[in-house]
Amino acid sequence: MRPFRGCFNFFLIYPSNPSSYGEGGIRSPRCVLRQLLTFLFVFGLLCMSKDAPASASSAEADSLYKHDPYDISQGEVADSTDVSVTKVTPVNHLLGLPRYALLMVVNPLGKFAVYAEHAKLWVRYYKLFTNKGSTFGLFPHGQLGGETGTGVGVRLFQTNWFGRENTIAAHYIYSGRKGQFVEGLYVAPDVLGKGLVWKIQGGFLQTKNRGATINGAVKNNDARLFELKKIDVETAVEWRLKKGEIASYVPQVKLVGTLGVVRRDFRPVMGGLQPLSDPGSSPQARLLKGLGAAFTFYRFGFQVVYDDRDFKRPTRQLSLPVDYRFPGRVVAQFGDQFYFARDTGYPERGGFIALKADVATGPDRIRFYQIRAEAARYVTLFWKNRILVLHAQLDKVRSLGDGFVPYTELIHLGGNLSARGYRRGHFRGQGALLFNAEYRYPIWDYWNAFLFWDEGQIFDHFGDLRWGGFHSSYGGGISFRTELGLLGKIKIGHSTAARLLIGFTMRQAF
Repeated sequence: MRPFRGCFNFFLIYPSNPSSYGEGGIRSPRCVLRQLLTFLFVFGLLCMSKDAPASASSAEADSLYKHDPYDISQGEVADSTDVSVTKVTPVNHLLGLPRYALLMVVNPLGKFAVYAEHAKLWVRYYKLFTNKGSTFGLFPHGQLGGETGTGVGVRLFQTNWFGRENTIAAHYIYSGRKGQFVEGLYVAPDVLGKGLVWKIQGGFLQTKNRGATINGAVKNNDARLFELKKIDVETAVEWRLKKGEIASYVPQVKLVGTLGVVRRDFRPVMGGLQPLSDPGSSPQARLLKGLGAAFTFYRFGFQVVYDDRDFKRPTRQLSLPVDYRFPGRVVAQFGDQFYFARDTGYPERGGFIALKADVATGPDRIRFYQIRAEAARYVTLFWKNRILVLHAQLDKVRSLGDGFVPYTELIHLGGNLSARGYRRGHFRGQGALLFNAEYRYPIWDYWNAFLFWDEGQIFDHFGDLRWGGFHSSYGGGISFRTELGLLGKIKIGHSTAARLLIGFTMRQAF
């Protein structure tokens, strides 16, 4: 794996709170110093290594990333033996402090990644737990934190079920007295030869872990604790506008219909049935509807998605041969045009829009609907592979007729995927509005650092939305990826509820 020799920049953001100011609204010297450091660090983030001395190997690496061999508008890269010398001043070193700090963390990981690739550790590990044809695998699996807390388990898959390329996958984690969960998935990629995708998925979760989403509102209350047992079984049929080999090269439209059955058993372990007083819960959430009962209901849903992430317009002519291997570029010819594969794991352009609606009904007066609208846009900022992501999401659930919405089905914010400076389930209500801005910066071929800013609020009715109701969180982290996909993400977030909140996830929210 060849290191990406760009300029590494990382900075700490200090909150502006009343304690940072002196009497009479005059900023204290400590606050002024913090703001000065913040300005210097932000300015350092925008500086590139092209303004500092570089070795011959780093200059060569930068030239590769600045030139796209498949973009004929750029023309050929001219060879040059010119040498430029830039004077290094104390200011350069000061602005480079964030870079030096990040290098101390990234370099050891990078050296291990290089060794792992040369030694083929990932391939050897994969082959150790799979069959000869790699169609079946059984892997040991562990978990740190999560809904059930720290636990151990197994993960298995079969990618050619009955010789029809149907896929099954299962995952089990046991966390002792705190809980356990199991989930399974079956996928038939071509139903009736019509290109329809059929999925059946289900899961069981039992948890009384204080760090679980269901206990987000009482995590700091030692006198209260909830236990949740839930079962979800769902079948879905998915139609895609583009099918076959070209599907991963062009924009896609998907229509998905779902039908499911849900079982919930929501009990108090400590604290009884009295309402909540947590400030992160809306008035409807504080009522704890459904606590102390078990109930079953059915869900019917529909979703439409338009996705053109990382789509690049095809061309009839290339500046290099098709078989030329260049990092991050896969090209295929369909007809008389060359198409560029979309890297949806690290898109540089485009975006997606998704709309979803569900209706739930069942005995015990459970009747409600839920809607979600989500959109994201990816913009190349400053230089190639430096990506600004703008994401927005609106969720709303509401009762139908004389029915009610159980506490377990309310919308929640917090955790590693939303409002990332707050613990999971910190906010809960009948609706949520979320905005995210994230700047992604490559540090190795398949790794990237990221800085994020999240703004979100929960509500019960649309009339409750207000400008001052947003809760901010910000931070940064590192994403670890391979050619096959995301391995995991480590993030550190800050908010008014947590000075430093460290988390790890194996999912990419957007």
